[in-house]
Amino acid sequence: MRLFISFHTADQPFAERLQGRLVADRPDLWVFFAPERITAGAYWLPSLEQEIINCDAFVIILGKAVGPWQELEYATALSRWQGRGPPGPGARGKPRIIPVRIVPDAPGLPFLHLLQHLQAEARDVDAVTGSSAAFFFGRENLAADSLLRIADRPPRVLTLIGNSGVGKSSLAHAGVLARLRSQIWPIEAETWPESLGDSRAWLPIVVQPGDTL
Repeated sequence: MRLFISFHTADQPFAERLQGRLVADRPDLWVFFAPERITAGAYWLPSLEQEIINCDAFVIILGKAVGPWQELEYATALSRWQGRGPPGPGARGKPRIIPVRIVPDAPGLPFLHLLQHLQAEARDVDAVTGSSAAFFFGRENLAADSLLRIADRPPRVLTLIGNSGVGKSSLAHAGVLARLRSQIWPIEAETWPESLGDSRAWLPIVVQPGDTL
């Protein structure tokens, strides 16, 4: 799996910790982290664009400010996510765009509010790589199984049950709801079911229990 990390210069320490933790947890993960991948003195703009085109997941770290390069990188990733623009050699299709907010009032970008976010403090990499690991990799088979159950039994209510912290929310939001919006099947070489053909128009409703009914 190929992952691209987009960050503003002021947030580089968090980006470095995140990159190090992800590589340690998943040795087979290939991460494009600009300070390590860009060669000094080289004309690197085409390589930067190609890395975004080729990535499976695009992580954009949102601190107190969005850098100008982040705007360009996000626009390129969003273009691929929408299926626009030339794919180029080695293109892998639509990337999974993962916004990570490290301050509560992080500025937004166009259409960013439509995506499921991860929230973390600027020092808390564990909040990103722990219970929300399904955002980055894995769970493809579980997501595919859940989608098949929805496709095969549209009139029924499906219930997901598990212990606290095992990743139920990540599976539901990043694994199922995000796929219903993008209509990209979790497993390669599988096509989108006809019975879910209008899933982009579905309106998800998220209800959380409170103290009163």
